[in-house]
Amino acid sequence: MRASLATLAPHCPAAKLAELVALVDSTMLESTRYYHHLTHALMVGGSDDPLDMLVGLFHDLIQVNVDQGLAPAARAQFEGMIHSPAPLSYALIDSPSTRSDRTFEMVRIMFGLAPGQTLSPFGGQNEFLSALAAAKALAPVLDESDIVAVTLAIEATLHFRKDNADVPRASLHKLAMLNEHFALGLSENALRAQVHRSVRLANRDVCSFGSDDLIALLDDTWDLMLESSPDLRRTEGAGLTSYRQTLHRMTHFLGSLTAPVIYRQFDSEPDAANFEALTLRTARNISAIRSIMHCKLLATSLLEAAAASAEAKFLPQRHALAGVAGIGARVEPAMLPILAVGSDAVVEFDIRQSPLSYAIAASMTASTIERCLQGLDPVAPVPGGLLAMVPEKISAQARVLAASMIRG
Repeated sequence: MRASLATLAPHCPAAKLAELVALVDSTMLESTRYYHHLTHALMVGGSDDPLDMLVGLFHDLIQVNVDQGLAPAARAQFEGMIHSPAPLSYALIDSPSTRSDRTFEMVRIMFGLAPGQTLSPFGGQNEFLSALAAAKALAPVLDESDIVAVTLAIEATLHFRKDNADVPRASLHKLAMLNEHFALGLSENALRAQVHRSVRLANRDVCSFGSDDLIALLDDTWDLMLESSPDLRRTEGAGLTSYRQTLHRMTHFLGSLTAPVIYRQFDSEPDAANFEALTLRTARNISAIRSIMHCKLLATSLLEAAAASAEAKFLPQRHALAGVAGIGARVEPAMLPILAVGSDAVVEFDIRQSPLSYAIAASMTASTIERCLQGLDPVAPVPGGLLAMVPEKISAQARVLAASMIRG
């Protein structure tokens, strides 16, 4: 923060700098953050461009469902601008004050929101609130053109849109409109440079999808699952059914993704050769992770069937395993070597603890695994008959593992 503002706002008072640091620290270091934390923020902002770093630090500031609301330090940034019509629901306040607030209006227009609109929890609520908090916190020390640049780049981190390929040109159009409406004085080259930044940072935000290390992507997947499920974070143990349902949702989500909805390109950002290589790696990774998640989901479903109790609980502790860097470089076929990392574990949970998943991958075909999963209801308990659909050695291992995992 200090390095960025030394370039962008050299006269920023020390007290304001301390306030901005405290705002980021108090939210990004919350105990509920497993993925959207400070390390991720620094990775996204990691470059020599000071605006990049500010975007990285602020882009995940607000995570409503993860934090179960707004972090106390961030609430002051929204006073008079948003209200909560229901728990974990937020709407814009339409008033003479907000309509005359240039910073608020810049953010609202950039996100394409109407005055007084209720935010969608699945359509940019976190990104808008993060951008608004960043804009209001930084407005006293940054030029409006920089505020718009930060806002644009945070808006770009709203991922997995159906019109993903059109997002950069839509951003350029909105940016040009804001430039004219608020008389920012930005040139055409400056506008395009800001869109280039937004594409670069948005792609970096999801860079693990195109990584050569598939384990890194799978570790991110489990971090996101822990964030999305308070039950998995309970110290007294998580419900096996709850875990299976969380895993089912994540498996369904990952299975719905394709490379074209993950990464973007605008002009030469990134260049054609690198973009093609990135999308090819991503397509292979998605194919591999789909197979791996199917094994994990079947393994967890078998454990639930073997436990034969909707109240069954286990302790889903994360397992840190050293010396596996590079195993994920084998992205096709990747399933067996990746699951082998956790094949000796005594519990079935994250990617580094996959004894039953590994056994399934080693002895069952993909079509058989998918056939077993087809009849499962994500809401209803797993039927005991599932155990009869897999090889006897798999069902026997599921019974033994369930007996050792489940708390009495």
